[in-house]
Amino acid sequence: MRIKVLKILKGLNLKKVRRNKKGFSLVEVILSISLFGIVSLGLASGLVVSIQNSELSSYRTGAIFLAEEGLEAIRSIRDIDYSNLTDGSYGLSLAGSNWVTSGSSDLNGEYVRSVDISTVDSETKLVTSTVTWPSFFSANNSVVISSYFTNWLRTVILDYWTNPTLADSFNLLNNGGGTKITYINDYSYIIRNGGSPNFLTIDVDGALSVTNSQTITSAPINIAVSPNGNFGAIASSSNSSELQIFNLSSPSNPTMSSTYNASSNHDANGVFIDSSNYVYFVRSSAGGGDEFFIVQVNNPNIAPTFIGSDNYSGGTMYEVVVSGNYAYVSTSSNSEELVVYDVSDKANPNEVASYDKPGNSNCLTVAYYSNTVYLGCEDEIIYSIDVTNPLSPTFLDSLDVDDDVNDIDINPTGTIAFLALDSGPREFTTINISDPSDLTIRGELNLSSTASGVVYDYDRDKSYVAFSSNSAEFLRINEQ
Repeated sequence: MRIKVLKILKGLNLKKVRRNKKGFSLVEVILSISLFGIVSLGLASGLVVSIQNSELSSYRTGAIFLAEEGLEAIRSIRDIDYSNLTDGSYGLSLAGSNWVTSGSSDLNGEYVRSVDISTVDSETKLVTSTVTWPSFFSANNSVVISSYFTNWLRTVILDYWTNPTLADSFNLLNNGGGTKITYINDYSYIIRNGGSPNFLTIDVDGALSVTNSQTITSAPINIAVSPNGNFGAIASSSNSSELQIFNLSSPSNPTMSSTYNASSNHDANGVFIDSSNYVYFVRSSAGGGDEFFIVQVNNPNIAPTFIGSDNYSGGTMYEVVVSGNYAYVSTSSNSEELVVYDVSDKANPNEVASYDKPGNSNCLTVAYYSNTVYLGCEDEIIYSIDVTNPLSPTFLDSLDVDDDVNDIDINPTGTIAFLALDSGPREFTTINISDPSDLTIRGELNLSSTASGVVYDYDRDKSYVAFSSNSAEFLRINEQ
């Protein structure tokens, strides 16, 4: 078109073109037609975009309604019986007046809806409702809405763990008492500070059985697993690998996959792993080198990446627990048995507060739940400390439990603490912590020897104990 117009213009003798006082010249007519075409094309394009947006908005409104209806349908299914929520992808239909799952998706006119159910834990499901529709104009043709559904109708027993009993014990290979213990899903991982093997995996789903056993270099001292269950870490006395990482891609058969060598030769005593795969470990004080460390494990098969550390001058650090931007450490210091670290800048962790309990005994273990730190010490006392303001730890209560406190675990509802105690009248003890300012003993069990470590299995309502006996290193304890 442009070429033809140019040819016409070229063929004209513009000097001879006379303006007609009663009309327009040919040039003006051509220019007017061209301008009208350009404007019309722009208007048409805008109209098409407007139609597309209108169609998308209309479809999205309908899709949002169906996606929300999908979640409400699952809610009604849950309210009838929580066990109806089985993992998988489903469509929905009405059976009388009740919603039921049907097939893998359901059709609603031009819409396709699918709800996906997945397990978060034994009492929680994640439900995702997805609705799609056909679109010729846009790739954005779906709506996705998610929500968590809990077993809110389950029976809650308020008076429990008042009478713990020994369900069974397990004699691990060769001699060597249990030191510390942890648990995730169907497996418990236990370490021993002597004997071989010294790192064992125990299937706790049914009859106890060892699924893996191995011997790691130097004596393991403490153990933790990541919240996502991908890997675990062992704090050890090795001078070349104070932190040892094991891969849990096969939970029944963990493999030692990498190590971290901290400067100087202090034993690593405590270890904690957060949800971002940062590993915190603390060490004994022996002069020179740092005691508080943060590393990150991006891949269990690759050596941890150093992030930050701090030199603590107050003595030995025993255990560490982290919540948010603060780490809480139990120590041997006579003036600050609890030390608080600000770890918001993980490359530069720094001590910001402390708590000095009465007396001069070491505090061997520490646990945290909902703004309260529980400190277990060698003076046979457990302390509850309010850390609502982490910069100002405040005493709440203390409870004499008759034995040195070696380990503490807390149930997910924050009502009961499970204690592993030194040899005495009640090596396994449960205490009521529903009111942290009023600690009381709930139940006790005499095991006849030292309980070194304890972990609570919420899924099965069991406790597992690392026991010092050479003939029963692993104990499983029930509430009668």
